[in-house]
Amino acid sequence: MKLSHTYAVHSCFNCKKYSYTSEGSPNWSLTYLLVAVAMAVPLWVLLTFFWRWLPWYDGLDVLAGELLLFYLGSLVGGLISIFRRKPPSVCPECGAPLLSTGRYFKASTKLTFGDFVIIGVFAGSNVAFLIAMLR
Repeated sequence: MKLSHTYAVHSCFNCKKYSYTSEGSPNWSLTYLLVAVAMAVPLWVLLTFFWRWLPWYDGLDVLAGELLLFYLGSLVGGLISIFRRKPPSVCPECGAPLLSTGRYFKASTKLTFGDFVIIGVFAGSNVAFLIAMLR
């Protein structure tokens, strides 16, 4: 499983002894696209062949809905991460403010908390949607 994360670095320009790198925030990756396709195919088959609500060619519409659910999951994940851990704003060595020294992307195979939140909200919203449709 290949994922991509963005890391933000903040450093002290006064004493040059302290640097802080945030926990990686998830980026869009092929893994998320494969999860969305894996969740879209059963829903498309159910709506097309068993309930006959959609024509056969509306599979891309169902996939677009799944991608919107991923967007919702990442929005909720971003809101949760704001309140989860506040990065330091001053240097613990000299008390000077930490300034941003850039962001970078890094490929990873390890899931972060943000990845778990996004996939959890995505799976929960899919289950809630299926339960609402079955009623």
